[in-house]
Amino acid sequence: MQGLGPRLVWCAPAVFVAGIAALIASWSLFLAYHPEGFVGTLPTISETISRAPASYAFQLMMCVVTPSIVVTWLINFDATRAHLTALGAQGVPVATMGWLNLIACILGIVAGLFLAGLSIFQLHNGPMSHRLHIWLSEGFYATQILAFIFDTVCARLRNKHSTSPVQARSLRARAGVTLTTSTLSLIFLFLYLERSIFADPYLAQAFYVACEYVLASLCFAYPLAAFAEMRHHVGPLRSAVPA
Repeated sequence: MQGLGPRLVWCAPAVFVAGIAALIASWSLFLAYHPEGFVGTLPTISETISRAPASYAFQLMMCVVTPSIVVTWLINFDATRAHLTALGAQGVPVATMGWLNLIACILGIVAGLFLAGLSIFQLHNGPMSHRLHIWLSEGFYATQILAFIFDTVCARLRNKHSTSPVQARSLRARAGVTLTTSTLSLIFLFLYLERSIFADPYLAQAFYVACEYVLASLCFAYPLAAFAEMRHHVGPLRSAVPA
């Protein structure tokens, strides 16, 4: 298992690369096969991934993204736990940070499972599938952003006591992504509920869809914020990998 560590840490950038590729592929295929979906409006992510062949492409990419999300959060949990163990040996109280780390990991993994679920249950496969897709979409964004918040707070607390240059850079990156994602999620929620404030329906939809794509991209980007620290954590294991 030790030899797998340095390789599995690359699941973090895989989340971003495969996630963005899934968004681009589904949008492009929807445009090619369902151009009527762009007449007088712009399709949401849920719309583009609910019609073939875009839905097949998205499901295929989720076979990469979902396991990578799970592995990334497990490695992040282990890296944070190792840091907390070192702090605990110095007499620093780490119980609260330990709980924050655990909750962030659980929420992050649940978010990955929600993402897989919403790719399976699509908008146009009947009323039940439609409702499940909406619930899973809401659950994905909610659990993902909460995971970011718990993880960032944990990183902030532990870095108050002991901060290496790698951890300091990781904290700044996590905080930046978390703050931006949290703010954008509130804007997205407001638009989801109150798009009627726009006089032009097309402009409202365009702003809403743009917000959704940026928010989804940031969710896929968060693992990159923790990547340097995770890679540093598994780095010493490289010597254990057989040549």
